[in-house]
Amino acid sequence: MAVSLFLIALIGAVAFYQSIHGLFSAMIMCVITVLSLVFAFALHEYVALEWLIQWKPDFALPLSLAICFVVPLVTLRLTLDALLRRSCLLPSIVDRVGGVAFGLVTALCIMGVVGVALQMLPFGEPFLGFRQIKVKDEKFDPKAEPNGLLFSPDRFAVRLASLFSSGVFSGEREWRLEHPDYVTEIGWNQTAPRDVRCLAPRDAIQFVSMVRENYVYRITTGVNEMGNTVNEKAEPDPTYGKEGGRELWAVTFKPTSDAQDEDGKHRFALYQIRLVGRGRFGVMEQFHPIAVFDTKKHQRFLVRRDERGKTKWAASELYTPAADGSISVVFELPEVGPVSKGHAFEPVFLEYKMGARAAVKVTSDALPPAVAEETPPLPSERDGAGRPGPETRGRTHGADVTGASFGNALPHAGVYFTSVADAEMRDGELISGHVISTLETSGAGEPLHRLKVPEGKALLQVDVVNLRAGSLLGQAKSFAVKTVKNYLVTDESGAQYKICGQIAVADVGGRRVMEVQYFPEVIGSLGGVRGFQRIKDWSLKGDYELYFLFVVDSGRKITRFSTTGERGGEDISDLNLVAP
Repeated sequence: MAVSLFLIALIGAVAFYQSIHGLFSAMIMCVITVLSLVFAFALHEYVALEWLIQWKPDFALPLSLAICFVVPLVTLRLTLDALLRRSCLLPSIVDRVGGVAFGLVTALCIMGVVGVALQMLPFGEPFLGFRQIKVKDEKFDPKAEPNGLLFSPDRFAVRLASLFSSGVFSGEREWRLEHPDYVTEIGWNQTAPRDVRCLAPRDAIQFVSMVRENYVYRITTGVNEMGNTVNEKAEPDPTYGKEGGRELWAVTFKPTSDAQDEDGKHRFALYQIRLVGRGRFGVMEQFHPIAVFDTKKHQRFLVRRDERGKTKWAASELYTPAADGSISVVFELPEVGPVSKGHAFEPVFLEYKMGARAAVKVTSDALPPAVAEETPPLPSERDGAGRPGPETRGRTHGADVTGASFGNALPHAGVYFTSVADAEMRDGELISGHVISTLETSGAGEPLHRLKVPEGKALLQVDVVNLRAGSLLGQAKSFAVKTVKNYLVTDESGAQYKICGQIAVADVGGRRVMEVQYFPEVIGSLGGVRGFQRIKDWSLKGDYELYFLFVVDSGRKITRFSTTGERGGEDISDLNLVAP
């Protein structure tokens, strides 16, 4: 109650302050507050997991949310105050009432971010008497309605961010698809004790299996004359978790050492794990486990312990991984299988401690053949063929390698081109320039077959996948990478070779189009490789081809592909690319 009253008081103060400054000022503040809120929720996970997790893991999320909200809010406000002249041309009553209306929206947004950030803090106990989820010895119910703040400013802020993530600020992967109920997700995760880690790096778990489970078990005990516990045994509870046609599914995964607590131990609570997937009509849903595999004595999926007339539920205790480092938990789920075939739930990914994620698919022998299919990727995954990059590498670098080879032949030789940028062609070779061809269409002049390579060099053609970022920042970074075209390859000695051209083949306006850029004389310069003219980024999906061109010194072995400033890049040494 104290937290709610504190936030309500601040909401009133902000609304009153905005009413004093009038409608025009309040409207500007409201707009930039909403924009800053959407930006903060879209960006804060990236900032936390990439920059702050190494410094203070458990404070990374609330700190990143606050930074990503305050910085653009203050910057935009100061900039607009300097650029815009405000004049009061409205009646006083309209100015004040309008100021209050916009001020209330602004206040709800600001206090919503504050409320979410407060709930992310790892107190390990109620803060000023408030805790969203209370897990004690009473029955564990992951579907129970959690405690909430008065007027729900936290949920208002999250719903507003979710709304914009499915609208003008949406990417290939909408923020709301990964967080169907972000406030409750935070509540379950942050109820762990203070010394248990609440945030793990993105690649800190490995998925093992997902199979059907028949029962969960409860521990029953007796008490002897001395008051000691006797006759302890695990008994199946055949009805628990199966109400309403639900199914029990056991998911096993392995956390890495990066997920350990600060003292080097590895402890976790049941409510720090969630399974996210598609429900009917494409709505994303999340579930928390109801039971955990007992690694010490009974070797069963335990849901409760009946001891001396008192029941302890599995969610009220802490656990450690098994001897082999694995963690196994049971979820109560609707009918599992591809939603496209009428099933109620299609698992997509498992998350551990609000950071570590792994793609999930049902083990092939766990379902009938008609149902046991690989889970489709999130909407951000590539539509065409090839080898998509790992989830941990992100999609802001624009492209991943699916293959590569040395050679100067065009992927579709003997076609007629139209010159775009002073193309120089001779004897069926493109010496330099930018050309476009509509395949299967004849034209004037001599058809092109290949690219001319400078003497003592070899031309590397890297077959890549066009990636699309999901977050707002990711889209901006990806756009910058694709615009500047700062791709490069590295040989085994560390020498780098910048991109000198690109080739794309895609369907444009119902026709198959090939577009070629080749500038070997201006390798790596901003005036060289640019965006395609006919083939746009959105055309590179489905059945398309995309190649990046690099002029490499003869005899060198290429081992990595990356963008300028990217850490590590992609290891392609297994392709054995030695320049002839």
